[in-house]
Amino acid sequence: MSWKQNRVLRAFGPQLRRFRSAVLKLPFAAIRGAQFVTGSTSERFGPPRVYSSIQAEQGSPDVVDIVEVVPQITIERQMPLDPGDGGVQVFAKRIKTGQKPAFAARVPRGRCVNEAGWVITQRDHLLADVSIELGANSRALHSSSYVLRLPPCRVFSGSAAIISSAGRRNYFHWILESLPRAYLLQQAGLDVSKADYVFASATSMPFHIQSLEALGVDPKKIVSLAENPHVRADELWVSSIPGVNGNPAPWVVDFLRGLFPDPDGPRKRRLYISRGKTTGPRAATNETDVFGVLEPLGFESIQMEHFTMHEQSDLFKSAEAIVAPHGAGLTNLVFSRPGVKVLEMFGPRYPNPCFWTLANVVGAEYAYILGEGVLDENAGIAGQADPMTVPIDRLKAGLASLGLT
Repeated sequence: MSWKQNRVLRAFGPQLRRFRSAVLKLPFAAIRGAQFVTGSTSERFGPPRVYSSIQAEQGSPDVVDIVEVVPQITIERQMPLDPGDGGVQVFAKRIKTGQKPAFAARVPRGRCVNEAGWVITQRDHLLADVSIELGANSRALHSSSYVLRLPPCRVFSGSAAIISSAGRRNYFHWILESLPRAYLLQQAGLDVSKADYVFASATSMPFHIQSLEALGVDPKKIVSLAENPHVRADELWVSSIPGVNGNPAPWVVDFLRGLFPDPDGPRKRRLYISRGKTTGPRAATNETDVFGVLEPLGFESIQMEHFTMHEQSDLFKSAEAIVAPHGAGLTNLVFSRPGVKVLEMFGPRYPNPCFWTLANVVGAEYAYILGEGVLDENAGIAGQADPMTVPIDRLKAGLASLGLT
């Protein structure tokens, strides 16, 4: 699927979900009735019989040893440095956010379905709070409710830890939402490296394997959910999905920093994260002009896809300043040292605050600028992939606000 096709699907995803719910409500009610009459489960046909959660299953044989690892927390943030453009409201809306408690548990004879890692218990209950699907906050909107027949279930003897999330193929979602699930399991006495298997949502990119190896996982134990979309283990190790919707917590950052030790050497590098092109998703159409301003200030242009995960963490740990268009490469801010200066460039229809929230946690000085065009904060995902032209006067003003002259 091209990025343009994906952009359309994501833009209209909520409407498509609601339409699907309305059209398929009655047929699938009949299917669930047939399951009840025949005593069948989703392992044979149809959707999971009950839409539930870890907490709702407490005390049942389906979910045991529930451990609250991190209590409910409130995160307060500092507003970005004012770029003089009138302000973007998405930042003000996230000045203060709360996060629910994070937990870990064991699910005897549990099943795991598709790359997102839906968890289904032995009594055919979908555990929705650990089966998160972007844009689906109810049974009617969740894709599990419209399953006719799952692929054949592959059975594994022993224990299996689940490391997955809804955005599994994206570096940001994998690093900040999937990997930290290992920390929650470890704090509950379930060491991922000691599980018989690890059910990983994806293994197609080098960073998937590199990061799992950093957890101490033997690559031979990794089971790709992309290649095995319906699996069962004698015991599933399940944990909360942290930081959903771009709200990483301090404990997530601390855990990830610990996976990749600090390199020796001073923090002096100035990095410009290039997308390596002037067309396509979020590309700077005038990148030559942008770097013409940055290079005399000591910035070097790098493309993150040319580096291993360890090398990317070392780069960001060695940086005193980072300039970049909005993109997954900024996920590596998680490895940056306090005080790093960050200037993020947005297209005017997609000012996404996720890296500002991360910059707050790591103690960075953060500023942003908008590309040319009319600000439209309501465009949402429809504006995600817009190429942008960076106004050079705004670029210079953003650099000056950070003292980068």
